[in-house]
Amino acid sequence: MLSLPTFGASGCVWPVEQMPKFLEIMIRLLWPLINYAKAVQEIIIKGRSLSSVITNIWQLVLYGIVWLIIGAFLYKRAFATTDERAEMSLLEQYE
Repeated sequence: MLSLPTFGASGCVWPVEQMPKFLEIMIRLLWPLINYAKAVQEIIIKGRSLSSVITNIWQLVLYGIVWLIIGAFLYKRAFATTDERAEMSLLEQYE
């Protein structure tokens, strides 16, 4: 069910630059596949060097780091003991 939208939004079917501006911004921020697909196209299909897609690689690394931090926070919060949860709620009241 998600395969077709994922494939279409990754830039494989048509260039992302030709999509409406708000959709292009949303895809670039929320969809990491665009960076992967662009790197694969440039290297494998066009035969370019790794240095030509270094920005795409860094965007993927940054995306992974951000979601790792968010996931670690949510994991810690989900499995916190009741004392830790009470402490977290007290801290949230003062923010």
